Parts: sequence; structure tokens; C-alpha cells
Amino acid sequence: PDFTFFLGSPLGLFLSLRGAHHLFDNMRLDQDKKHPPLEDFYPSSPFTLPSKSVYNIFHPTDPVAYRLEPLLLPRDADLDDREQVPPPKYLTTEDVGVRFHYRLSDMMTKMMCLGSSKKDVAKAPKRFKFVLGGKSDRVDFQLQQGVVENDYLSSVTSHASYFTNGDFVDFLVQVTKEQRRKSVVKVEEEEDDNEDGDNDELKKVEQEEEEEKCTENGEVAKVEKAEEKKKDDVGETDEAKK
Repeated sequence: PDFTFFLGSPLGLFLSLRGAHHLFDNMRLDQDKKHPPLEDFYPSSPFTLPSKSVYNIFHPTDPVAYRLEPLLLPRDADLDDREQVPPPKYLTTEDVGVRFHYRLSDMMTKMMCLGSSKKDVAKAPKRFKFVLGGKSDRVDFQLQQGVVENDYLSSVTSHASYFTNGDFVDFLVQVTKEQRRKSVVKVEEEEDDNEDGDNDELKKVEQEEEEEKCTENGEVAKVEKAEEKKKDDVGETDEAKK
């Protein structure tokens, strides 16, 4: 499939219970031996699914939902690295970005982190890119709550509210439209290529026909020339007899 959606999925919990983190980390180590990881990116497991993009979407108060990205990061990371596990990406669309109260909260958190240690300031941040996410690079996407939404109350109804959430519906429509647009462009490019191929074949056939005509004309001219020469020879013979 072009994309796969997990909505409030407990998949992360079941994978952890079945020891998938150890398997994912071994896959990462095997890949690092063949292809060393880039310095700008944090090492992550190459585990993927037969889907071009995977979106693990969850409500922050959903008691059933679990994240997947921590399972794709190294198991033996030290405490400093473990604190760099990225927060889930906010689910946004072209029309609706990150809401103001979330941006304000993130700004306050960054200010506290910058003032806590000079070492953290000097340390260059790395980028996260998960193969499982496909084209989106990220896997975990968190729905945005309202300003006055109560966590305790929303935890009761959050797991059954995904298909009534406006942000998710808009995101689903946006992803579907983008994929449809890409499919249409791909079909048009294939049609153009086919038309170019047909034009090349037509030109080739026309060129072959012209060559055949030239060959036929050359043969006809050759025959006519031979006949004229024969007539000349016959005329010279008659004159010699006279």
C-alpha cells in the first residue's frame, strides 16, 4: 500500500513484550557494518513494512496507544542519548499548523533546556529519520488537544474519537490527495513516454519507407540506364552493319 495508518494502536506494547526491540537493534547493527550511519542523523533501525509510509497516530491521553519510534532507537544508549528520544510530531495539515498553546509550551521547554547546561547548547542536534516512516521520515504523530480539554475526561473517550477528529480527517484527505496527484502525474508521464515512443516508431517506419522508395527508384533508374545502354549498343551495331 501507499500508506498505512495506525490509530491509537497498542502495537508498540506488544512488540516490546515480544522482545522486538532486541531484534530491531540487531538489524541496525548489521546495517551499520555494511553502511556506516551518517553523522547528521541519529542511528535507527532499518525495520520497515511493505508500505511506502507508516503513520502511528494517537491521542496524548489514549490509554491504549503506544509509540513505535523508541523501539527503533538503540537499546544500549546511555542516559544522555535516551533523553534525546524525539517527542512525537504534531499532526498538522496545510491549513492548520501547530496550535498556539503548543508552540508556547515548546518554546518554554526549549528555554529551560538552554539555560540548564552549556554542554547541551554546544552539542549539535541530530536529525531523526526512521525508515519505517517512509517519505514522512517520522512514525509517531500526536493529535493536538484543545486549550480547555481535560486530560482525565478525554482519556475516557479519546480511543473512540479518531474518526471524529477534524485534524485527522483533514490529514487523511491531504495525504490521499497528494498520493492521487502523484499517481496522475506518473500516469501522464507514462503516457507522454508512450507517445514519444510511438512518434519514434512512426518516424522510424517513415524513414524505412523513404529508404525503400529511394532503393526502388535507384533500381528503376539502374534498369532504365541499362536499357538505354542496350539500345545504344543495338544502334551502334546496326550502323556498323550498314
